[in-house]
Amino acid sequence: KDGRIMQTGLIEDVFNKPNSHFVAEFVGMKNLIKVSELNDSATKIPGVDATDKYMGIRPENIILGNTEIASDCYSAVGTIGNIINNGVFIRVDIDFKKNRLISYITRNRYSELGLYKGKEIHFGFNADEICMIPE
Repeated sequence: KDGRIMQTGLIEDVFNKPNSHFVAEFVGMKNLIKVSELNDSATKIPGVDATDKYMGIRPENIILGNTEIASDCYSAVGTIGNIINNGVFIRVDIDFKKNRLISYITRNRYSELGLYKGKEIHFGFNADEICMIPE
């Protein structure tokens, strides 16, 4: 950023555990959400406190289903805001609270779920797939 190296390390570490909002966006982490917008009296992400500014979750790590998701961390219900066929995978945009989450699923999974814009959808992700990112 501005000619400075923002993070060094193994490719896997930079890709899966970026150390800043800029690096997260640079390596393609599509879901960067203010923790305070998810953690409230109705929804709480175990192990994630509001002192951490953002959490990131990669689109391929969001699980979709027509019924409640069995997840060791977080599951909720949102509404499908958009569906984009990218050839190899389907991008599903999920509107939830003030956020739009992006999920990538296979074409087979898309067919199994019978997805369409405006449909209510269950989604979830596991604790070990969350990346905490400072502001």
